[in-house]
This record gives sequence, C-alpha cells and structure tokens, in this order.
Amino acid sequence: MDRKAIWLVLSAVALLMVSNYLTRALLPSFRPSNSDFSELYASSWLWRQGQNPYDSAPATAARQHIVGGSSDEIFLVNVPTALVLVAPFTLLPWGWANFLFLMLGVAGFAVTTFGILRLQGRSSWGLETAAMIVFLLSFSPFRIAFQWENIVVLVLPLLILTIVLAECKRDWQAGLLLGLTVCLKPQIGLWVGAYYLLRGRFKILWPAVAISLFITALFFLHPIPYPGVMGLYRSNMQHWFGPGGAYGFTEGSVPFLLLRTQGIFYLGTHSVFASNLMAHLLFLSGAGAWGILVWRFGDRIPCSLAIATLSSLSFLSLYHSIPDLSVLTLSLCDGFPASLRQWTRLQKLICGCLFLMMLPGRSITEFLHYHLSPPVIHSWWWDAFFVRYMVWLLMALSLTLLLRMREAQGKRAGA
Repeated sequence: MDRKAIWLVLSAVALLMVSNYLTRALLPSFRPSNSDFSELYASSWLWRQGQNPYDSAPATAARQHIVGGSSDEIFLVNVPTALVLVAPFTLLPWGWANFLFLMLGVAGFAVTTFGILRLQGRSSWGLETAAMIVFLLSFSPFRIAFQWENIVVLVLPLLILTIVLAECKRDWQAGLLLGLTVCLKPQIGLWVGAYYLLRGRFKILWPAVAISLFITALFFLHPIPYPGVMGLYRSNMQHWFGPGGAYGFTEGSVPFLLLRTQGIFYLGTHSVFASNLMAHLLFLSGAGAWGILVWRFGDRIPCSLAIATLSSLSFLSLYHSIPDLSVLTLSLCDGFPASLRQWTRLQKLICGCLFLMMLPGRSITEFLHYHLSPPVIHSWWWDAFFVRYMVWLLMALSLTLLLRMREAQGKRAGA
C-alpha cells in the first residue's frame, strides 16, 4: 500500500472516530444522564449543600432532581478530594457543566497527544505521527472514558503534562499537577509519585503533598455530618467490591468489568483470601523487579516507560475501571518510537498488546456465546481465557514493559 492510500485510510478512520466522539459524548451533553460524571456532579452538589455525599438515597434523589435520567442508585466510591475538585462545576446547570467537562476532555486529548509526541521526541509531522494520533483516537478505553464521562479524561492529560514538566525541570509546576492527579484518581497518580520518590525528585513531591493536603482540608472544613462519612463510604465499597458485587471477583461479578488477576485465581481457589494473596504477590514481584531496575539504572530508563510499567503492574491486583486503561497509552512514548527503523521486537509487542485492547472483545465474546455449544461456553477454560482475556493482555503487557525497561537501559548505556 502506497503512502497516499495509507493517508486516506488514516483520514477515514480519524473522521469515523471524531464522529463517534461527537454523537456518543458531545452532542448528548445537555440531556439527562446516568454517566460517571453525573454521579460525581450530584454528590459534589450534595456536599456543597452540607449533606453527606456518600449517602445513597439523597445522592440518588439529587441526581434525579438536578440531572434527570433513571432512578439507578448512586453508591459513590470516588475519594473526597475528587468531590472538592468537581465542586466548581456544580455552580453551573447540569447541561453546561457537562458540556464544559467534555470540552475540557477534548482539550485534554490535545494535551495528551502533544505530550506523547514531545516525550517521543517527534519534531515534524509525518505518516508515523498521524498513525499515532489515529491510534489514540481509536483506543477503546479512551473512547469509553468519553462515553461514560469518566474523570480519567482529565486525569490522563494532567499525568502526561506532569511528566513533560518534570522532564523540563519545572518541578513545582509538575508537583502541583501531580497533586491534582492524585486527588482525582489516586490509583493512577500515586504510581507517578512512587517513581519520583524512588528517583529522589523531592522538589516535585513537596508541592504534590501540599496541594493534596490543602484539598483534603477543604473537604473536612466544609460543614457536613462527618461521623457517617467513613461508614457509608465502606458500605458503598462493599456494595461494589464485596461478595456478589459487580466489581468484585466472586460469583455475581461482571467479568467484563474485572481487570484484576483475582478473578482468574478465584476460578482455581474459590477463596477470596487466597486469590487476593496470589494477586498481591504477583504485583509485588513485578513492582520489586521494577524498583530494582529504576534504582540501578535511573536515567538510562525513559521516565515515561518506567511510569507506564508500574501503572500496568498496578492493574494486576488493584481495582481500576475500564476507562483507567487509557493511562496505558503512556507506553506509546517508548513503544512507538519516532523512527520505526529502530523498532525492536519488544516495542512491537507493546503496540500489539495495546492494539488487542482496542478490539471489541466483549462484543466478540457475546457473539460467540450465542453461537457455540453450551459445553464450550460453560467450560473452565472459556471463563478463564476468553471471558477474562483483558487480564491476560495486562499480564503480557506488564511483562513486556519490564523486559523493555531492561532493553532500553542497555541501549542507552551503549550509546
């Protein structure tokens, strides 16, 4: 296929993706919604009114009153600091607040793209650059983040910009953005902080800690009935992650939503304790290898690769939603180099794993479910390997990224 044909294909895919973002996210922004952002918006509005945002009944009633949509109950598990940061949106009517949130997400996509190009070292526009941008537009978890209106559409650009500023030695600015990232989604931001802690970049960490403490103080200084906050928060966590919860890994959970390895271990052990233990040991083993590589080789390993690796490892045992997979696009900084002539086998494997994550695996699995015989779809290997394919992809990506860290430091040492 010649370059003109490739440009035409990329342009067609880009237009298709842009239309998807418009029709599935931006254009319906003024309608009633049951999106992730509507839960945060209603709960933050409740907090601003001096009520407990983790109380399911008033939060659900608040969303029906100020947002609309169905009467699905809200069991909020977002951290209190996220409610504080979302509070300014609640000064606007729902439609305008939602539209502003999504437009910030669009701007965030531009920041993410610019940041990845900057970290890749690309200085000119070309076919490879266009392919990378189309890849980002097409990456399923990122599109799902927009359609679900998940806060990760703001977290990812904050994370990318933090790394870019840190690379430019603008430490306090990077620290402030890191603090905001942690306050919005600690399960993403904390791993960036862990990397800079291990590297001794304390000038980044102090502003991050300061802004996090300030935002936390704002939550608790606002007059609400605090004695019930922690109890209701634990109750909401139990609703989602306890036995039978949709995001748990026992009977009654939704396999499509489960990205942790506990779901696979549970099929063999039928023990919550054993499954958690094995999953956490797997994560700690990978994190230990990661820590040794970062400690020994430091600047020889690109920071984007190191942070992407630890973030990928965290998916193995800790809760992440499907939109959180968007953070793995950070691995493109190393996996999709500026010059494809230097593309190694491990970098190709990284891009291959990300490409497989783009496929509509749930739709394919459901299609096969209705066209295969019951002995097949009820077999242990179908549940372990096909239904939970994303967990295996995450394990493969994590291992590949670890091996790539070792390969990258060797090449920089010999340069």
